Amino acid sequence: MPIGFIKSKKAYTLVEILVATFLFLIIGSIITWLLIKGLKVVGQVGGETTSSIRASINLDVLHFDIIHAGYGISNNEKIVLSYCNGTLLSDNPACSVATELHAADNKLLLLRETSNVFDLYSPSDPEDSVGFAVWNGTSIIYADFPDVGSWDNPSVRTTLQTILDNTECVWEDPNRDYITTAKCNGEDLSIDQFLTGFPLDNETACKDVDNPWCCTNQECTSIAWYLYTPSTLPKQCVEGTKVLYRTLRYTSGYKSYTPVLNCVADWDIWFGLDTDGDGKVDTYINEIPDDNLVNNNFDLHNELKLMKIYLLVQGSYSADPKYDYDKDRPDGLTNSTTLIVDTLKDADGEEHQVVLKLPPNYHHYRWIIYRMTINQFPNIPTQ
Repeated sequence: MPIGFIKSKKAYTLVEILVATFLFLIIGSIITWLLIKGLKVVGQVGGETTSSIRASINLDVLHFDIIHAGYGISNNEKIVLSYCNGTLLSDNPACSVATELHAADNKLLLLRETSNVFDLYSPSDPEDSVGFAVWNGTSIIYADFPDVGSWDNPSVRTTLQTILDNTECVWEDPNRDYITTAKCNGEDLSIDQFLTGFPLDNETACKDVDNPWCCTNQECTSIAWYLYTPSTLPKQCVEGTKVLYRTLRYTSGYKSYTPVLNCVADWDIWFGLDTDGDGKVDTYINEIPDDNLVNNNFDLHNELKLMKIYLLVQGSYSADPKYDYDKDRPDGLTNSTTLIVDTLKDADGEEHQVVLKLPPNYHHYRWIIYRMTINQFPNIPTQ
């Protein structure tokens, strides 16, 4: 069910922004101004969440967060997308956060970006939550914050300048290497080269090599998705179901817990990899990082082709003694809280069953299996 008001914002991919910076450097100002206008059109397609995901239950937020994993993150950083499937591996940051948040079955998805690009809290919140600025070695020559407008619009330039004056940016060169963190207005920059600045959410961004919520070299914000059983479940939810949460950790240590979907029995995520470079999925794994295949952003960028997300959600809010879900379940089993929802096959023929758990008294309730497949990951660093 939908919970709360959600506001979507336009964002750009790292590829689009760094290409724009390169064009400033090589082509020259006149042609680049024209191409920046084109960039904004591309950004609407590549950066916006799509309406194809079921917006009625707010899963579009999850989709949006995933495709923006890595936004503003430079090369040689901690992995920008990790998933703990319950194993609690010590070298998996998502597992560390799962333990900290008491995630159900220790399953948790952890995503990193420079700011909380998709803001759940206020329809008027901050214009500086997403955007970028371009430095040419001596001054800011372009800025675009979608809630306000772009640098080439004189009517909003004063507002943009105020944002730049009061916002910290992560500055990266055209190769996506981290240079420094400084004001977005460039007043603290003394670097004679083109740079792109990505605004930070100062309330949640952090840099700490030992903290799983933080980046190592630059500041970043991490977003956790997981199931949790609150002290009081919504009264319509069957005992044993949980709530899907989206949580951020503030630099003060405070955490914001935003409920996104009620009455969820279970969830899981599988990743389709291209391990031989032919552009096709040949291997499925259920945890990232994976010691054998995916250990860093380079592996993610080169191998991750799709994510399959499965959620088992309560479909009726009152028991019907004349109904038994065993008659509708897709796996044909009876009297089993184990529900097989899919079978994934590797190129070598190995099969992986996707199994979700029903609560003990599931029989007289209807259940919906939501499947989400994502195959766009435009912001993952190449190194």
